[in-house]
This record gives sequence, structure tokens and C-alpha cells, in this order.
Amino acid sequence: MFHAARAVMSRAPVRPMPYGAMRTMRLHKRESGMHLIVRCAAVIVAAGCWASATQADDRALCSGNEGTRDDRIAACTRLIEQDKVEGAGLAQALQNRGMDYAARGDRERAIADYSRAIEINPSQTAAFVARANAYVAMKQYDRAIADYSAAIKLDPDSAVAYRNRAIAYGARGETGPGIADYGEAIRIDPKDALAFYNRGNLHYRAKDYDRAIVDYSETVRLDPDHAAAYNNRANLYLMKREADRAMPDLDAAIRLDPKQTAALINRGNIRRDRKDYEGAIADYSEAIRRNPDYALAYNNRGSVHRIKGDIRQAIADYGEAIRLNPKSATAYSNRANAYLALGDSDNAIADFGAVLRLDPKQTAAWIGRANASRDRKDYDRAISDYSEAIRLDPNNAGIHNDRGSAYHIKQDCGRAIADYSEAIRLDPTFVAAYSNRANCYLVQGDTDLAMANFDAVIRLDPKHVAALINRGNILRDRKDYDSAIADYSEAIRLDPSNAIAHNNRGNTFRNQGDIARAIGDYDEAVRLDPDYAVAYMNRGAAHYEARKFERALADFEKALQIDAALSDAIKGRDLAKIALSAAKPVDRRKP
Repeated sequence: MFHAARAVMSRAPVRPMPYGAMRTMRLHKRESGMHLIVRCAAVIVAAGCWASATQADDRALCSGNEGTRDDRIAACTRLIEQDKVEGAGLAQALQNRGMDYAARGDRERAIADYSRAIEINPSQTAAFVARANAYVAMKQYDRAIADYSAAIKLDPDSAVAYRNRAIAYGARGETGPGIADYGEAIRIDPKDALAFYNRGNLHYRAKDYDRAIVDYSETVRLDPDHAAAYNNRANLYLMKREADRAMPDLDAAIRLDPKQTAALINRGNIRRDRKDYEGAIADYSEAIRRNPDYALAYNNRGSVHRIKGDIRQAIADYGEAIRLNPKSATAYSNRANAYLALGDSDNAIADFGAVLRLDPKQTAAWIGRANASRDRKDYDRAISDYSEAIRLDPNNAGIHNDRGSAYHIKQDCGRAIADYSEAIRLDPTFVAAYSNRANCYLVQGDTDLAMANFDAVIRLDPKHVAALINRGNILRDRKDYDSAIADYSEAIRLDPSNAIAHNNRGNTFRNQGDIARAIGDYDEAVRLDPDYAVAYMNRGAAHYEARKFERALADFEKALQIDAALSDAIKGRDLAKIALSAAKPVDRRKP
């Protein structure tokens, strides 16, 4: 059994306002910043200190986007350390330097600058937001939320503060407050596509899928090029089993984003489910082309190759998925099942072992390894693995049945019947468990209980050919020939190519003395299965009873050609030879 490939959700861009946007905020504030610097310059002039051209350049560099990050930090530092700015201007310079520190990943220094800016100017909303963003990057969400809240108190219409606080709430797993904050951000800025997208993600996480679809729909209305929103809305349509609505969204996501691989995987999954295997393989292959390290794409492509019967190619893809992600229990499990399909129990056992090292509680892997061990006739190990699977999932009727089968093969019918009975208790409609228990009762010689179980099988599944044949055998042994013939005949009606049913019905006709009909059934049995030694032997016996000794001898010899150890055929052959010899006329003329 291979694991169905999963849908992939695009997660970006659930993030605080990017630094580029924050730099835009600085540019938006540049006009007031320049006023602050001019006022500072006037103060300096009054003190008899003229500003140099270098100082003016530093102010422009510190407050703008020109130059390199290091250039801007150096300019801000000169202004700060040489006391060239003061008050709100100093606070702005500190904030600006902090933003460049944060942009290069030096968040401790950034936070220190933001904190000094806030001390100097406690009403500087942008400094609270910037420091909160740094806290988010450091996963210090409580501090981030406190700063965003302070910014909102200073500026209740700060959409950025609401949106970023929502991200912090979401990171803490608090979807309710996060959704509420995105609502406020959207109220302030109804055209904020990112806020709709991120709120959609929180609705998705909260399993409020209809609201998530509404938000993703608004996202793509505001931003028709938002590939991730198309992909995520497609996922939700897939969850609602609306593949036809998902497909256009996936097409859009793939068209809009050359790096989009999640949508390719999801579209491949739809095509696989529609049995468009070539289309699915094409999508998975394109995902691999776009991202050669995408383990899931190899895994899913392998599963389609396996469906197509190309087991070796499937194994190759699973192997690549494992190479790229050695902790993928799914890929190991899928490769193990592929090895089983090839009859390679040794490699299957090795892969199931890898699954269990990664996830000792994966019941399916215990069952898979048990099945592989059973195929190797290592029944004790199979039973041990089935037992562990039962410990993990005691209410799984199928595992009890499987362990019962292993005990059955070991001829431990006592334990086998106990397992079959537990399987039936857990699932009173479990046809295979009734059939297996019936066969165990036959081994024990308890035909009454065997008959009761075959009756249950046929009641649950009137088309169960094997149960009809087995019940017919019991009825024949009880000399209820008419009922036995009825069961065999029904089995033949359901499966006209079943040689065993023809043979057994032939035996019953012989029991009734109807040799002609018996031979007719034996003829059909050997026509259907030319290597059916027992049917040749039985036809030989019928010919013998009809005193057709030559035909009898030919059938007994044919049976022995197929199975030289068939003792009843040896006896029949010898009797036929004797009968033929006795039947030859003796020439009594005297010489």
C-alpha cells in the first residue's frame, strides 16, 4: 500500500511588514525628519556652530535609501556619536540605524537602537513597530505583541501594527486574536491583499475553510498575481472534493510563479486521481525540474509509476526521495511496498525497519514487515510484528486476522481461531475471518462449526465461491448429495472457469452413480486446467467404474505424469492393468 500524496499549502508570505516596506515608511516620514534636522540646525546656529557639508550628507544618507547598508549605518553613527542631532531627530537617527542593523541580521543592536529611540521619543510609533518586528524575528512573541500594542495605542489607525501583531498571535497559535487583528488592518486598509491572505491562512489553520476561501478570493481580486493564494484556495477546494474548481486555481498558480512547485504537486495529485497518469508524471517531473531537491515530488511520481506497474522506476524515485529526505518514513514505506510487489522480501523488511526506526508507532509498517516475513516463511517474526501492531491498534480486526493466518500456517489452530474470533468480534461482517475460522475448524475435524462459519460467509457474501465449494464438500461428506451439488453448481454459475468446482461436483455425481455426468464435469475440469492431476485420476476412476479400462488406464497414467506421488492414481493404474489383462480373450486352441 502506498501513501497517497498529500496536498501542499503555500505558506509565504505570513510575515511582519518587510524591511523594504519599513524603509518606505521612513521615506514617508522623511519630510518631518527633515524638519527636525532643520530645527536642530537652527539650534546649533544659535550656539555658534555651523553645519558642514559632510554633516548634511550624513543626515541625507542616514534618513534615506541611498548608499550601502554599511554606509547608512556609518552616517547615522556619526550623527549620533558626534551629537549632531538631538531630541526627535536623534530618535529618528537611532531608529534608522536600527533598521539597517536589523536588515543585516544584527537584531540585538537593532533592538538597542529602537529602545533608545523610544526612551527619547515615547510617541514614536514606528520605533515600537520596528522593535516588535525584531522581536518577531527572534521569536520573542510576547515582547513583540507588547510593542505592537503600544504602537496601536499611539496610533489606533496603524494597519501595519495590527497586521504584524496578528502575525505574532498566529506564531503563538492564537488564531482568534490574530484573525481579529487582521480584521482591524483590513478595516483601516480594505485594499491590503496581504492582510486578506494572512487572515485566510489563520482561518485555514482554525479549520474555518469557507471563510478562508472568502479571504483567498479577496486576495486574488485585489492582487490577481498572488500565486500562493490561488494554490491555497485550490487546496481547500480539494478538501471539499471540488477538483474541478481547484484545477483552474492551480493552473493560475503555476502560470504566475515560475518557482511554484506546491501547485504542481497538487495538480499532479488531481491528475493521478483522474487516472491521467502521464499528466501527473509530467507535473511531478516539472516540479522536480523547478526544484531538483523536492523529495515529495519524487515520492509522488514514484507512486504513479507503481500504479502503472513500473515498479523498478517507482523504486528509483522513492530512493531519490529518501536520499533527499532520509527522515521520510512515507518514502521508505512506499519503497518497501514496491519491493514486496517485486517479491523482494529482504529489501522490503529493511525498508520497513527504517520506517519503524523513524516512527515506532507506525502500525502499517509493523504489518508490512510482518507480511514480508510471512512471505519468507519466517512465521515467528511475522507473529511478533503482528503482535506489536495489535498492541498499537488493538481494535484493528484486520491485524488479528493476519496474525491468525500466520498461526494457521504453523498449524496452531487454537491460537488462529482465537485471533479469527477476535477479528469477528471487532467486525461481525468480516467475511475473510469467518472463512479462515471455518477452515481451521475443518483442520480440527469440527465440521459443525466449520459449516456454521461457511454459512456466515455465504450469508454475508452470496458470491463467495470458495465458501460454496467448501460447504459443498462438507455436505458431500455427510452424503447430502443434492445440497452439495447445489452449492457446487452455484459456484460454477458464479465462476464457470473454476476447475475445482467441476471436479468436486463430478465426485458427487459419482457418489450418486451418475457416471456420465461425473465424466462430463471431469472433462471440463481438465479442459480448464490441463495440469489438474486429481481430476484426471477421478475421471480414470469413473471410466474404471464404467468398465472402460483403456480410458481409465490412460487417465491414471496422465495423472501420474503430472504428479508421480499420487498414490490413488498408482492403485488405479495397477487395477486398470489387471482389468485389461483379465479382459483379453485367451487362445485355447491346441497347437
